[in-house]
Amino acid sequence: MRKIGEYVKCFCNKCQEQTNHKILCVKYDPKVGDEEYLCEESYQIVKCCGCDNYEFRKEFVDLENDQYNY
Repeated sequence: MRKIGEYVKCFCNKCQEQTNHKILCVKYDPKVGDEEYLCEESYQIVKCCGCDNYEFRKEFVDLENDQYNY
C-alpha cells in the first residue's frame, strides 16, 4: 500500500525516461478482487522530481503472486 509522500520510480512523459516521482494523492479502489482473489488497485497523482511535471499513475498489485503492474 503506497502512502502520500513516498517516492516511486516510473516513466515520465515529459522527461521521456524512468525518473523518481513523489506521490501527492492516493485513492484506493475497494471494489477490486473478492474473497477468492486477493489484489489491490490504486490511483495516484505523482510529481516528477526531475521536471516537476504532474501525472496520473495507476497501480495494480496481485497479492497472491506478488506481481505489480503500473
